[in-house]
Amino acid sequence: SSGINAEYGECLKDIVMFMITFTGKLGDVQTMIIDFMYQGLDKLSIGNPDTVIHLGDKMIANNLTGFLSEIFEVALKQHPRDKALWLYKIHNLSNDPSKDLENALAALPNDPDILLEYLTSLSFTDPAKCKVKWEEVIKESFAAPLITQFLQYIYLSSGLKDARKAFQDIQKWHAVPEKAIAALLNYEMVDGTSAEQVCYLFTILTTNFNKAENWKNYLDFCQKSCPEQISSVLWKCRNSLTETQIANLF
Repeated sequence: SSGINAEYGECLKDIVMFMITFTGKLGDVQTMIIDFMYQGLDKLSIGNPDTVIHLGDKMIANNLTGFLSEIFEVALKQHPRDKALWLYKIHNLSNDPSKDLENALAALPNDPDILLEYLTSLSFTDPAKCKVKWEEVIKESFAAPLITQFLQYIYLSSGLKDARKAFQDIQKWHAVPEKAIAALLNYEMVDGTSAEQVCYLFTILTTNFNKAENWKNYLDFCQKSCPEQISSVLWKCRNSLTETQIANLF
């Protein structure tokens, strides 16, 4: 730990000296950054991730990125499980995003945000591997925040029929979030031909997320596509919402 701190401190001293050299050329903003770095040197020397990211923003804004990769390497040695550091490096500093994503995933194998970044990248670089990884991940409890993105991935890569099947499988493993049901509803209304399937999803949506907006969308769909269902849906709606909510629907 002391060795890493020393290495970290040396990187920062180099940056300060570099910036001092060019202060006269780069103006007042440069001076402000130098002041910030001196004030934060003690915190930076022990690798405070938030301060490192703040420093990164300042330096990128002023086209002074030469030392940033070294700083983030040292910071990640001290904080290998800090998601914000990994994502910042991947988005702003990486020369090899695929390798950095692999390293981030090794450090944080169950983190939904890291997984999503990794899977999104994989969908372009290795679609077959991406499909296998999604099928492996989506069954795990930590993958619940990724359900909507998984349905989108299946729909875009394999079509509506497979998205329906994926939705049925997800129901076995997770409580399906509102956004995921709404997403599949949207796919059905764009590409589907079955009003019955849409009504089935609206029933799931309104049963699990009893909101006036969801009921209104259900009634609007029935009015346009299956008017024979309106009376039944309206009866369920009246038994689910308050009188004030119902009055605001019309």
